[in-house]
Amino acid sequence: VEDSTGLTDTGSVTVSVSDLTVLFRLNAAGSTIAALPNDPYGSDLDWEGLGTGTGTAPSGTQSGFDWSVSSTNTSVHDISGRDADVPDYIPQGIYAVERWDPAAAPDMQWTFGNGDLPNGTYTVNILAGNGFGGTSDPGQRVFDITIEDELAENNLDLSDRFGHQTGGFLSYQVQVTDGPLNVELGRDGTDSVENPTINGIEILQGAVTPQVPT
Repeated sequence: VEDSTGLTDTGSVTVSVSDLTVLFRLNAAGSTIAALPNDPYGSDLDWEGLGTGTGTAPSGTQSGFDWSVSSTNTSVHDISGRDADVPDYIPQGIYAVERWDPAAAPDMQWTFGNGDLPNGTYTVNILAGNGFGGTSDPGQRVFDITIEDELAENNLDLSDRFGHQTGGFLSYQVQVTDGPLNVELGRDGTDSVENPTINGIEILQGAVTPQVPT
């Protein structure tokens, strides 16, 4: 399903994976989690853990490409639930620890490729759920997601969309033409409140092909 921004939210679909390559799998906070054996892409790339409480924004390299994130804040929460649209290959442990961004500028920025990703179509999968008790009700945590300078989510409310303590899966197709792939969690929406949060992120080179209308 493509919205007016040109970004495609693939939602719940049957996927053709023949032309997809996994480039990045990051567990936004906590320890590295091994790839599950039922991986639909045939990839053994683990979900690299970015750690907790280090006080330093992490960075690294996967699949020969650099990545970095600006936020240093992490929290452990109980997210034992799982939305029906979360694929089986996503480890539930991804949702145990979140990386969040406080109100002080700048907003949370993720950069993939550091200028050297080939031009083309990429699939961005974002794993996120609300585990913080102070934002358990709809309307208490609302933020935006911007990918490659296009608004992917306006006024995203995890508790409203998935329910409190329930892990969710958001997927988008984007075009990269400038080297890096940039993801920002921000507060530009009219209903923005509290702190943007994320549990994991996956970047694939290529486009998920929907086989079932969503």
